[in-house]
This record gives sequence, structure tokens and C-alpha cells, in this order.
Amino acid sequence: GNIRSSIIDSLKSLKRRPKKERTLSGFMNFTSTEIREILSQYKNSVIDGDTENIVKHDWLCFEMGSMFENNSEIVVPVLLYFFYMIEKRLQKGTPTLIILDEVWLYLENTIFAQRIRLWLKTLRKLWGYVVFATQEINDLQESNIYTSLENSTNTEIWLPNKKAKKHEITKFYKKSGLTNAEIEQIAIKAPKQNYLVKQPEGSRWIQFGGGAATKEIFGCEQTGFSINKGIN
Repeated sequence: GNIRSSIIDSLKSLKRRPKKERTLSGFMNFTSTEIREILSQYKNSVIDGDTENIVKHDWLCFEMGSMFENNSEIVVPVLLYFFYMIEKRLQKGTPTLIILDEVWLYLENTIFAQRIRLWLKTLRKLWGYVVFATQEINDLQESNIYTSLENSTNTEIWLPNKKAKKHEITKFYKKSGLTNAEIEQIAIKAPKQNYLVKQPEGSRWIQFGGGAATKEIFGCEQTGFSINKGIN
């Protein structure tokens, strides 16, 4: 209605302004008081900029923890923007690995959970692959989209867990389809070097044999700085 028409008129006015003024703050200068009040919480935030260069880099990393904890009001628009940019990148046919660490943070939000469910059905056609990482398997199993997650995941990587044989924890492993033998091995394998890779065809324990040289490279603070600099 009137709000929609007001937004369209404001966008038309903003379009005539210099590019550097085409920001959220600039848009607010042309809107009604009602709309300005709604958007004021996003002013001068990470979504109030005049440039867009995310898709220009091969490696992108977004630290979301502090935003989820301290800036809950901007989580939805920021993540929707990130999702939009990722999908825009995929439209170019660029093979992309999307890693969602501490995925429970996203699954707790209905909007993001449904977006992830949609991704699972469509991204493979666009050369997109999603990795979900979590320390608590029950975080996934308690999600409303767990069935979609389970049906769309062809490869699972399980880490050792000394508590795996406790009844209240074993039930989560069994619900995920692990056998008693696999759970037994998860409970006794040494952590940070053994990984159980499970696929529909079977499962196998692996180790990443990087050796001393790899540890020297990635354990060096200066190397880490150089890698971060290269990624940024």
C-alpha cells in the first residue's frame, strides 16, 4: 500500500543521487518518519555501505559469533544479504564450498533454517556444496529441517568422543545411523588425528598425514598471518 509506494518513490530519488550517497543512510533521507524509525537500528551498521565487493575474492570468512551474541537486531538482514551474495556468485557457475560452523546458530532461526533447506535442494545444480559443522549432534536432530539435512547429506565426518558410549549420547549417534561398532571406535580413538568418514557405501577411519613439515607451516604464527593476509 502506501508504505510500498513510499519505498519505491524513495528508491527512485536515491537513484538520482551520486553513487557514494546510495547507502541505507542515504535512502533514509528520502523516506517517511515511520520508515526511518524502522530502519534506524541498521544505520551505520555493516549493511550501510556504498560498495559491494564480496564476490571478488576466492576466500571469504565471516565471524558471526559476536553478531549473534551482541547484535541480534541486525542478524537477519546481514545473513540474508550474505545468502543473496553467495547465490549471486553461484549463478556464475563458480564451484563453491559453503561452510557453516556452529550451524545450530542458523537452525535456531526459522528464516535461515528454511533457506538452508532450500539450498540443500538447489545448490548442487549450481556447483555449490554445503558443510555443516557442530559440536553437538542433537542440535541438528532437534531442528525442524533435520529430515532434509539427513536426506541431503552424502558424507558425514565424525570426530572421536570419549563420552560416545554414555546412554544419553549413544542414542543420538544411533539416530544418525551409526552402528555399535562405529560408536565403539568413536569412544576409543585418539582425538585431533582420527576421523570417521561415513557414506551410504560404508565407513572408514582416516588420518590426515601431513607430517612434521605441515605442522611447522601451519603452526607458525608468521605463516598464519601470511595466510590470513592472502585470504583478506
